[in-house]
Parts: sequence; C-alpha cells; structure tokens
Amino acid sequence: VLIVEDNKDMNETLCDILSQEWRITTAYDGQQGLDRVRELKPDLILSDITMPKMSGDQMFQALRSMHDTTPFIFLTAQADNKLRGRLLREGTEDYIIKPFVTEELMARVRNLLRARMAKKEATDAVQLREEIMGIVSHDLKNPLASIQLSNQLLRKFSLGVLDKEKIGRVTESIERSAKQMDRLSGELVGCARIQSGTLSIETKPLPAIQLIQDGLKMVQHHVLKKRMLVQVQLEDNLPLIKYDLDRMIQVFYNVMGNAIKFSPEQGVITVSVALKETELFFSIIDHGPGIPIESLERIFQKYWQARETARLGTGLGLFIAKGIVETHG
Repeated sequence: VLIVEDNKDMNETLCDILSQEWRITTAYDGQQGLDRVRELKPDLILSDITMPKMSGDQMFQALRSMHDTTPFIFLTAQADNKLRGRLLREGTEDYIIKPFVTEELMARVRNLLRARMAKKEATDAVQLREEIMGIVSHDLKNPLASIQLSNQLLRKFSLGVLDKEKIGRVTESIERSAKQMDRLSGELVGCARIQSGTLSIETKPLPAIQLIQDGLKMVQHHVLKKRMLVQVQLEDNLPLIKYDLDRMIQVFYNVMGNAIKFSPEQGVITVSVALKETELFFSIIDHGPGIPIESLERIFQKYWQARETARLGTGLGLFIAKGIVETHG
C-alpha cells in the first residue's frame, strides 16, 4: 500500500495503522507518489489531496492518463460534496474524510484490496484459458493430422495395398502421436495446477539413486535414438531424502529431455548427485549450444523459449519443473 501524505505526523499514523496487515511505502507529495508507483507498482494508493509540488488529484489524473488502474482512496479534511462527486466521477474508488475512524479505514482498504485480487484472479483465469486454447488449437493439430493420415493408410492395408513392414511404421507413428498428445495434455494440466496452487505431492524417504534410475528409464528411448552416452556420478553413502517420486521423475524428464533435445548426435550428458553440507545437489550437464546469459533469468518463465529453438516444445517444461520443486519446499 502506498501512502501519499505531506503531513509527517499523519503519514506516520497511517503507516502505523496499515502496517498491521500490509507492507507500506510512503511519499510526501504527488510527484514522489508517481515515482513510487512507477518503481514499486503498489496494489492500492491512499492519498491526501492538498499537497505541495503536485496535489493528490493531479497525481490521480496523471496515473489514469498513463492507463494505471491502481485502486485509489482520497483522504482529506475537506468535506466538500462537489469535490467528492467530481473525484468519484473521474474514477477514484473511495473517499475518506478526516478525522477518520480506524476501523472504517481498515475496512475500506481491505475491501478494495480484496476486489483487486478477485479481479486479478478472474483476469488470470481468462488469460490461462486463452493460452491453453491457443496451445491446444496449434500443438494438437500435428499429432491429430498424423493419426488421421495413419488411419487412412490402415484402411489401405485392409484392401491389401500395404505390407506388414509399412503397417509397422504406421502403428509406430500413431503411438508417437498419441504420446505427444498425452504429454501435451499433462503439461497443460500441470501448468494449471501450479498456477492455481492446487498441485499436490506425497513425499516419503527415498534414495536419490531411485530418482536417477527411474528417470533414465523414461528417457532411454531418446538417448538410444541419438546414440548418446549418459554418465552417472553419485557420491557414496548419500542420505535418504523426502520427495514425491512421480512428481520428481517429471522434473527429471523435463530437464533431461531438454539436455537430450539440444545435444548433438552421440553427445555426452553427465548426471550427478553430490552432498554439500546438509543438502543434496542434482545436476545435469550437456554440451549443447547453451543459453545466452541475458536469457538465463527467463528460462523458467511460462511459454518462454530461446529464439533459436522456438516451437521445439510448448515452453512449459521448465516452468512445471520449477513449480514441482517449489511445491516440495
């Protein structure tokens, strides 16, 4: 919550009251308030009207001209109905006259913040639905087209046009397409659960080697297809750790899958687990093209892909991996 109030005593009083529930930042005039909004992007602004340099209503008008929709409460000693009406017509969310009752102030701030959160959740839900629909409509077309083509070829087999060898290739194509669709649907469900905070895990003490062994089985086909070498390095006497095996296998598969995808034919990937003080460190090292330094902070963002490798996947794998790890604490 941003408090903009030129009177130092009143500014401190408002801070003492609102800091009981929210993080607070302050400014002492409208220009400082604008600077704080640009820098910190607060969830609500509580501002006096009459202030030096720039008044509260000037700051409000400047923000709305920049299409900033942060909820705004004016706090003033002026019991002016015309002023109040004008400010409400211009779009301010609320107006409190000094002296105020603490409980009323807290209630009004709380209600506006709840309304802002509900609006954000609704907007996020619509955006997620549109993103999912976009991925489904685009990424499911290829495997569906492959299945349809394979089905047409199978019909020819029933007429005696195809031999058994060609039938084998057709059925393999159908299986690959089905797995691709299953992976895509799984990623979309996982993404939705992570964003909604409903991803559940069931942890129990397990050895680290079990995750490595089970994870490598999941990617064995891809390793063999590119004739790659996977080196496993584990320290002796590693302690048991608590994790959800199925969820962490998904993490391993997503990260290892990237390493395989972007490694050259006959490349080498090193998987290692080491104990450092009280924590186990898992690492997967490949010799692919790497990621530009300026892009490293973005690799866990939803849908992000490097320009050079765009459309080689959905861009959800590392986002989901990060969400699963964070759910483990």
